[in-house]
Amino acid sequence: MSKQKIFIYLLFQITLLVTSVGQNNSDQFKRDSILLRDDSIAKIPLQFLERNFFEDTFKLYQVNDYILKRDEYSFDISLPNYKSLYVNRNLFENRINSFQHGFTSHEKYFFSTSKYQFISPSKPYTEVEAHESKSYTNSRAGFQDNLDVKAFFASRYKNNTLWNFKYEKTNQKGMYANSGNRIHAFSSGLQLAPTNSSLSADLILVYNNLKNQHNFGILDLTNLNNSSYRVRESIQTYSTSSNSTIKNAEYGMNLKYAPKFLTHTLLKANVSYFSSYSYFNYNYSDDDPSTAKFEYNNYYIDSNSIIASYYQKTWSNRIKLNTSLSKYIKADAALHFNSIMYDYDTLATKLVQKIAEFRAQFSPTTAIFLEGKAWQDIEYNNQYDYSVSLRYILEPYFSLQGELGINSISPTLLQKQFITNKKLLYNNDLSNQKRSYIQAKLKSLHQYLPTVSLSIESIDNLIYFSQLEYYLQSNTRITHQNFTLHHNYTHRYFGLENHFSLDRFSPDIPHWNMFTGTHKAYVNASLFNKAAFAKFGITTTWIDIPYVYKFNPLLNQFASTNIVTTNINPNLGFFMNFKISDFNLHIQFDHIESFWTKNSFIVEKQAVYDFYTWFTMNWKFTY
Repeated sequence: MSKQKIFIYLLFQITLLVTSVGQNNSDQFKRDSILLRDDSIAKIPLQFLERNFFEDTFKLYQVNDYILKRDEYSFDISLPNYKSLYVNRNLFENRINSFQHGFTSHEKYFFSTSKYQFISPSKPYTEVEAHESKSYTNSRAGFQDNLDVKAFFASRYKNNTLWNFKYEKTNQKGMYANSGNRIHAFSSGLQLAPTNSSLSADLILVYNNLKNQHNFGILDLTNLNNSSYRVRESIQTYSTSSNSTIKNAEYGMNLKYAPKFLTHTLLKANVSYFSSYSYFNYNYSDDDPSTAKFEYNNYYIDSNSIIASYYQKTWSNRIKLNTSLSKYIKADAALHFNSIMYDYDTLATKLVQKIAEFRAQFSPTTAIFLEGKAWQDIEYNNQYDYSVSLRYILEPYFSLQGELGINSISPTLLQKQFITNKKLLYNNDLSNQKRSYIQAKLKSLHQYLPTVSLSIESIDNLIYFSQLEYYLQSNTRITHQNFTLHHNYTHRYFGLENHFSLDRFSPDIPHWNMFTGTHKAYVNASLFNKAAFAKFGITTTWIDIPYVYKFNPLLNQFASTNIVTTNINPNLGFFMNFKISDFNLHIQFDHIESFWTKNSFIVEKQAVYDFYTWFTMNWKFTY
């Protein structure tokens, strides 16, 4: 039995054991040892409530949905292998409330306290997913070790205690020599909120461990047409000795006190205190840089090896006051204090952030929701973010949401400085990036009409990784427009999904213009007298960009080139989905177009992989 199968089997057994232990300790869920009684837990419909780590109340989640689901419509420019580095464009998202070091090209695959969600099920719940892929290009590796295993557990216990657990392991070998990803991500959250107590607490642990191998791409794309190199693992690459590793952990606690004497008054208030400790450790090394001497360009050092390291420790604190005057008016104020210590090879520094935050909400009816937010860093680089938003719901037709705001964001440390082999390679004098924006989203409540969103932002001092593989700052004001359209239509057995996303920068100095589309058409069917359900369909994903990108592993950054894109082929796929009770099997045939088109590449010297088959198995367990 292969290691992957043994691992999946053991993980399956562990989750079953954890679920049974959680159930036995709960006084809410009883099981008859012989027969299920009419009031047993099996009769309780499965429902989920969810809330973010920093939210106070739970919200109803989709019934009978899977927790371990992925965003099907995000299209990121990345290296060909699964869960690889991606273009981390400077779009100002998640750039506030913390010090930004800039080593974030894997950030979307990591667990974090800011993205953590508590899931509260109506009964003990376990979910396991195994994601495996196989190449049919006569690979000597057979199964390419492209394994992604996930596990999730949630249960409620007595005294309103909630425990969540999530684990993910990715072992991705890729289609080229020395191009693997290995990711371990773990998170666990505990909520203690006794019903008759004024005090509640959330405890959270998040851990991420990543190792990424780099090869700088293949020596010559024409090799892909050479019969001697039909297996891409055997095609010569620029490097077989470079890799980066990241270790990251966060330990968080959120205490909340809601005075009982305000329970029956018009004014309600609670105070919360959040504290967390986190560390981030990044290392890049190349034991033989001579194999890719010219690929290092400006950053090559005449040495037998290249080493770049960064280590950061952060102690974050936040005290917050939440108030509400009836159900119409809410307001909260918070003070953040972050102590940051980092060791950037030869540079050791301690920073302090003091942040003031205020938010007010007004909802005169269930159809109107108005919110204003203000955020100001009063200690570090004069960062700020101010915005106001309005949401209006007209049942049963549509909901309309609009927002406008301004902000000023400090450059990341990586944009300002880079140290390798104990030498300062650059020290940029960069100003804060400033933007003003307006955005609107029209969401149809009827399936015949699409959901449309539009945003326009004006950016000053934009920082980008240039064609010269340096960080540059634009002295020209740049306008960025984003348009997104999503439509999901079903009629009896037929379904159709379309998603479009358009980004336009004027002038397009960083070469970030992009137009993407994802389309899916499928047919639903019931099998074996409705004992099983199946879905069959086709998918197409395409991208339109003006220039090919290139990748610099030393900085883990993508830069545009002057190579006009003439060789990007749409990805054509066919999928089959089978569901029997709480077991789900998904089979995806990917890049079918590779049978008649070859060597499609979005990143220079990193051709897209050929025909692949992806297997995804998902189990739910409830008792």
